[in-house]
Amino acid sequence: MKKYDKYGLVSALALTAALVTAPAQATQSYDAKSLEMARQPLNVALQKLSEKFDVQIASFSEDLSGKTVRKLSGQYNLKDALTAALAGSGLYYLRVDDRTIAVGTSERLSAQYQKAGFKVISSNAASDYEANLAPYQDDEKVDEVDSFAFDEIIVTATRRSESLRDVPMAISALGGDAIEKRGLSGFADYLNGVPGVTMADRGAGANTIIIRGISTSPQSGLGSTAGVYLGEVPLADLAGTVNGDSAGNADLKMVDIDRVEVLKGPQGTLFGSASMGGTVRLIPKAPSLDKIEGIVLTQYSNTGESGGHNTAIQGAVNVPVIEDKFALRAVAYRFDDSGYVDNVAADGQLPVLDIAKGLGGIARKEPGVGGSKTTGFRVTGFWMPVDDLSFSLSHIHQNTRVDGSAQVNLGLSGKFQQERLGVGRSGLGTEFQEQNIDVTNLVINYDVGWGELLSSTTRIDHQSSNEGDLSFFYGLIGGQGIAVPNSTANVRNVDSFIQELRFASSFDGPFQFLVGGYYEDKDDVMNVLQTWSGHPELEAAAAGTWLFGAPPPSGVPAGFVWDSFDWRFHVAKANIQKAVFGEFSYDLTDQLKATVGVRHFEYDRKSVSEYVGIGFNGVFENAPKNSGETYRANLSYRPSDDVLLYGQFSQGFRMGGSAPDSSTLVGCLDSEGQILLANGNKVTPPDGALNPDKLDSYEVGAKIALANRRVILNAAAYRINWDGLPVQEVVDLSSLPGCSTGAITLNAGESVSQGIELDAQMMLTENLNANLSFSYGEAKLSGQSSLGNDGDNLPGSADTQVSFGLEYLFDIQGHDAFVRGDYSYVSEFYSNIAETGQASGGYHLVDLTAGISVDGLNISVFVKNLTNDDSLTWVESSFAGNGANRAYRLRPRTIGLSLGYEF
Repeated sequence: MKKYDKYGLVSALALTAALVTAPAQATQSYDAKSLEMARQPLNVALQKLSEKFDVQIASFSEDLSGKTVRKLSGQYNLKDALTAALAGSGLYYLRVDDRTIAVGTSERLSAQYQKAGFKVISSNAASDYEANLAPYQDDEKVDEVDSFAFDEIIVTATRRSESLRDVPMAISALGGDAIEKRGLSGFADYLNGVPGVTMADRGAGANTIIIRGISTSPQSGLGSTAGVYLGEVPLADLAGTVNGDSAGNADLKMVDIDRVEVLKGPQGTLFGSASMGGTVRLIPKAPSLDKIEGIVLTQYSNTGESGGHNTAIQGAVNVPVIEDKFALRAVAYRFDDSGYVDNVAADGQLPVLDIAKGLGGIARKEPGVGGSKTTGFRVTGFWMPVDDLSFSLSHIHQNTRVDGSAQVNLGLSGKFQQERLGVGRSGLGTEFQEQNIDVTNLVINYDVGWGELLSSTTRIDHQSSNEGDLSFFYGLIGGQGIAVPNSTANVRNVDSFIQELRFASSFDGPFQFLVGGYYEDKDDVMNVLQTWSGHPELEAAAAGTWLFGAPPPSGVPAGFVWDSFDWRFHVAKANIQKAVFGEFSYDLTDQLKATVGVRHFEYDRKSVSEYVGIGFNGVFENAPKNSGETYRANLSYRPSDDVLLYGQFSQGFRMGGSAPDSSTLVGCLDSEGQILLANGNKVTPPDGALNPDKLDSYEVGAKIALANRRVILNAAAYRINWDGLPVQEVVDLSSLPGCSTGAITLNAGESVSQGIELDAQMMLTENLNANLSFSYGEAKLSGQSSLGNDGDNLPGSADTQVSFGLEYLFDIQGHDAFVRGDYSYVSEFYSNIAETGQASGGYHLVDLTAGISVDGLNISVFVKNLTNDDSLTWVESSFAGNGANRAYRLRPRTIGLSLGYEF
């Protein structure tokens, strides 16, 4: 006879007898109970659940051997607790009667139930369905109990594993199955469909995430206002270099990803600097200790307009090297996406470029520029020498290269056209952008019984470079509407060491805490070289005066003579950031829970900037440092298992930066040591440092499950007060003729962002489900500053967003199939506060996908941007006017086929 698990379980004989004699039972919803269970062996966890819910749980010892349970923290009923405990184990559970649960493999359970004369209607606990039984004799069927509901998603937004519907804050999450079905590979594929989130799509390496309108200028280089994580690794502010611009985020491909979590609202307590508007987290699939599995996926598609062929290949494999002790998981991928913009500089549609061409600027006719190639891999080793201790070591590498630029010039005869001259000293080179990122991360988990200690150690090496045409640049500065052949070459290197250590309790009582420390050492070096890209013999004549005798622009000293069109800018930054943080929660009653948190931060930043060859050469040094605290307070109330209400106050911050000090403001200070601004105000200079800008957020929300969890509703309303925005104020040079600068940067801005967010998931039938989301928010300046006027909209954020998805599951000759459609609407927005030029957004995007699975082979066809909407996703604010007007458009309609094989 097989050996059965010994923990409070019935024998095989008793189990069979129970199956034979048990009447059909409707699903009972046990009262939710507070669980705080650390990572532990599955057999021990089932014993605790048996005792907690006063039920018997029957299983085979060999089915449980070597399997562990992730942390369970929060309010769970019996169904949700079993679902979370068995997730990823390959085991199922079945309700035998009101007091007995069976756990085992599908084959073993099916065999036992067939002997007992029952038919298994649903036993797929691994996919989060609750099992239900009904008597079955001969061909006569009795009424079956509804057994379908939405999958339970476990998230770690609070640094603990919790059910998504138990976390009292606004979170959007997407599981790995949905990522694969929809063919999502980058942030731009997904984030614009999340309520309250705008993805400023500026091309590879320069994309910027804006959450709840928290942004002043994604092109400012002041630092990100949204955090980005891959597992435990922070990736915010690892931007590419676009025309010397360093705003944006690293965009790692979504390959072999378990889920995406979007935390909305400031996360300054647990996630620190940059998480002002919120945080986006990619959670990779973890190695499995007990099974060999993998997938190979290939994809071909074609993009319309000036686009072409696109291909992708990706693969993942998991190998248990030592069963139940050590496993490896490896991922590799390559994406080749065609360009879809034509460079028509040789056609001469923009007269502003005529002078530049006459000076030797190279004008070409190139179709389909802006294509990208991304290759990468991720290798993770997971070692669990004993049940309470685990080590996870991973290395990630990704290279992205864009040949040409995906920007268009507005005002040309074609919507997907640009005029760009050759780059480099000879002008014979072509534009490109390239990024390399290497991340090594070691995570150590140690379960001490009453809590878990986690250490995360990370090393990041990020390199980016680009060459781009800047022929419009000097004409724009001089205000003459002319162009001189000139280009830029930029190189940026970021080297970071990050250490985080935290401890999360798992007491049996109502009190829990999480405490930790954070350390970051980051070196950031950028070199910008601008060079003449026309005929070498014509440079001296052009550089002898300011653009052919034109008067110098405002702010340039009288008598200024341009030395050369070659100059360079070098900046080296060394950043040290330290923090300690903690959150403490207490169950005031079975239904009411209070949480408070605090983070104390300190940073020391050193910056050395050197300008050579631009008429005002010099070296400027700054050493800003500061410290402070952010706080969080949350009160949640659960009147029933299906309703959660909450209110929250939270703060976010962004580290301050460098600013001119008194020694560099010669002639700008009056007798009182202040500067007179053009708006008539007097200010004291920041003395070399900008303070951190902070915001306060107030949020209320509700999470509601209806119709046996076949309808999930989430709603949130918020108001965010942002204070201390860095703004550039214009100096009154008429009153201060000896001043060496025309503007000064101060913590002088304020704004208010407020709105509502709604989303719903609806399982209309067992095979048909839908999702719907809506958000409306306004982010506006409050008060006057050089940013703009009171009531002006902050740039980069759409006020209204709507998304809708519909998926139908069906069967074709015994094979699972699906068809899915997704629609998203993003209202218009501007990339500058003055709202000048052309607006971005205002588009309706429709995607369709259909697929079938045949013995491990997955086949799908898809259409992205079905209606071929050509709306703008971003209009550059750096080069507006005189024919430059650079912008980005939605990728034209793309039709493709995907083939994958799972084993």
